[in-house]
Amino acid sequence: MNTPTPGLSVIDPSLFLKLNVPENRSVQVESSANLTHWSLWDIPANHGIAQPAGEATFSGPAGGANRFYRFFIQER
Repeated sequence: MNTPTPGLSVIDPSLFLKLNVPENRSVQVESSANLTHWSLWDIPANHGIAQPAGEATFSGPAGGANRFYRFFIQER
């Protein structure tokens, strides 16, 4: 299986995360301030519903300088 390569861009004050989603997968973005405690990034598109293969873009407020993000990908 190929590993999806994520992309990131910032257009102040918004953060855009992109990912090529494999077929029959759901994707959610988690965020953290300390790399220990993670929670779902509170944005409308972060629902975890399976989507078709292709590029998915998640966007929302950048959340400050000390913010980390990761993708949670699950097979459906």
